[in-house]
Amino acid sequence: MLKMINRNLVLVGASVLLFSACSSKEATMGEMMMNSATLVEKDVKLKKELSAQWAKGSKLVKTGKEQVEEGEDLIDDGEKNIKKGESLMKESESKFKEKFPNTLLKKWH
Repeated sequence: MLKMINRNLVLVGASVLLFSACSSKEATMGEMMMNSATLVEKDVKLKKELSAQWAKGSKLVKTGKEQVEEGEDLIDDGEKNIKKGESLMKESESKFKEKFPNTLLKKWH
């Protein structure tokens, strides 16, 4: 009989603990610690992703600046070549007309 009472008390105690734990709206300390660890893992992952993204962006900016500088140099060279070419064309046309006044010139495009 004593065994049966003890057994019933254990069952009732276990049931009370189980129901009180299940009905509790607040997380246990262990659950909060686990949640904290999960959040830290997510933060670490996000920090790694963001740092990799920043490094990639930094490299693209550097490459882009170099390309712009190179392009500006090409533009400057191109503009100089155009001016020099136009000057040579005008000079040669002028001299040709001077040396060969009776020759009819057609513009070629």
